[in-house]
Amino acid sequence: MFFRCEEAIPLHECVESAMERLTNIWDRIGIAGDVRTSRRGVVQLHLSNLLEEMVKEEDALKDKLIENVEKFTIEIQHLSVELGIPVYKVPESIAVLQAEKDLRQKVELLHKEKQDRMKKLKALIKEDEELSMELATLPYHILSIAVPSLQELKDFEQHIEEMEKEKRRRQAIFRDVHADILSLLDQLELSPNTSFERLIVCESDSVTMNLDNLQGAQKYKEELKQLLDENGDVIESMMEKVEQLYKRLELADDEKSVMFKKEVQSSGKMSHRIILMVQLARLEKLKMQNIKKFIIESRKELLHIWDRCYICEEDRRKFTAFYIDDLTEELLASHEDELRRMNDYYNNNKEMLSLVARRQLLWQEFLELERKANNPDRYSNRGGNLLKEEKQRKKVAVDLPKVEQEVKMLIESWERENDRKFLVGGVAFEEFIRREKENYLAEKENEKIIRHQQKVRQMEEEVMFGSRPATPCNKRFANNTNMTPSKTPNKTRKVGLFVLWSCDDFVLLMMVND
Repeated sequence: MFFRCEEAIPLHECVESAMERLTNIWDRIGIAGDVRTSRRGVVQLHLSNLLEEMVKEEDALKDKLIENVEKFTIEIQHLSVELGIPVYKVPESIAVLQAEKDLRQKVELLHKEKQDRMKKLKALIKEDEELSMELATLPYHILSIAVPSLQELKDFEQHIEEMEKEKRRRQAIFRDVHADILSLLDQLELSPNTSFERLIVCESDSVTMNLDNLQGAQKYKEELKQLLDENGDVIESMMEKVEQLYKRLELADDEKSVMFKKEVQSSGKMSHRIILMVQLARLEKLKMQNIKKFIIESRKELLHIWDRCYICEEDRRKFTAFYIDDLTEELLASHEDELRRMNDYYNNNKEMLSLVARRQLLWQEFLELERKANNPDRYSNRGGNLLKEEKQRKKVAVDLPKVEQEVKMLIESWERENDRKFLVGGVAFEEFIRREKENYLAEKENEKIIRHQQKVRQMEEEVMFGSRPATPCNKRFANNTNMTPSKTPNKTRKVGLFVLWSCDDFVLLMMVND
């Protein structure tokens, strides 16, 4: 193995220095003779193997670089032909490593150039297909099958620009025709009949700008214009008939002038004149019928919105128009004003009223659970109903006070901002729920008194007429031929008392039957 002089001297010195250090180490630890000779041989063998391995690696790197240079050169030739550009060649004077680097970078650039052209071509083809379908023209034909040249892409782009320009021109024409059609339809009070007419009028954004559609739209416009012109004579004749009907009905001059003015303003609307001619004889009757219908519907809506806003009966009666039977336009207007006022009130306080409604649902759920709890047949039900009721009871016990507290906080904030009381059922919210809970307890106490009175009457009857078994004999002894005395003592009903929730000045207690 040969080394250049400037490279061999430092390496030789390095090896000698290392051997001197090893010799000193061996001297200190007492290694001599054959053992030292053996160790020196191991060092020399290791150095020889290491250098040989390094030479092989570098030689393999050289071969790989040469292989890459050949591969990249071939790849550059192919890409250059595809792209239609001169083939790149590296200078012969540069080293293999630099040549491989230059060729690698050139391959990457050519690949990127190819990808960019293909990406641009794909976008142009897609745009051309859409425009061709829109304008009903043939797609653009590009010569290159693989990679287009720069000139081909430029020509393609110019073709797309021309297509876009033609599309905008046709769209401008169609917009004008479409606007004229809408105006004519409005004057004639007509609607499109055929699918093509509906497409032109109702789905104008979906109309493709081909020549057939443009010509069809233009033809439809001309037909409508001709129809409008033909209606001129008919309109004049209709106006004469309307005037005759006004005279026959002996309408007031001011009313007649207003209606005539309305007719003149919409003189092209033929359907309006036909409706006016047919319906004028019954106009007042229909008007009264409509007023009655509108007032009835308004009152239904008022009842609904009053309930949603928790308006008390006293406040409802303040709207005296609700109880008037003389149905007039003024009465209808007053109902509409009240309905508008209540809707505004609900929308402005929707969050609070929605929470109040949720509280009422929970309260009704609680009352229903109490009703079920007082039903003696509930213990005979199967299917886990008792467990479900208990879960519902616990949920209501948690949710109800929580919702009530949320409502109170919202109301307090509202009252600070508006400087007045927020009423539910004609009273403050706390008073409202307090009354409901008091009514509930009063009903419970009343039921208790009624049950006690019934029990007293039953005992009096038993004293007077003798006690009677609650169960008939044939039922008590049926299927009990081998009767044995029960060892289980009669169960007594246990009654537990616990607090469901508490307010500042009110505590609601619930009786639970075990």
